[in-house]
Amino acid sequence: MSTKGKRSHIGGLTGLRAIAAVMVVLYHLKFGFAQGGLLGVTMFFAVSGFLITRNLLAEAESTNRINLANFWKKRVVRIIPAIAAMIVLVVLFG
Repeated sequence: MSTKGKRSHIGGLTGLRAIAAVMVVLYHLKFGFAQGGLLGVTMFFAVSGFLITRNLLAEAESTNRINLANFWKKRVVRIIPAIAAMIVLVVLFG
């Protein structure tokens, strides 16, 4: 598969990752039908790893290198707001 040019978004994988995350939450809330919490975690990380690897390979193909500092900067900028929101919610409801 060539990754040159504009890459198409795979919406199904984003949806699959969301379903996996919801199943983990439902498992922890003790819903009887959601007994696949470990499967949800495995599925989430497998799909996320695929998407991250795909992005890194596209960068390597287009620039002949991978800028890991930029990669981690983008991850931190994306994750920090969610972590901050989670901390606020835990403190409020705790």
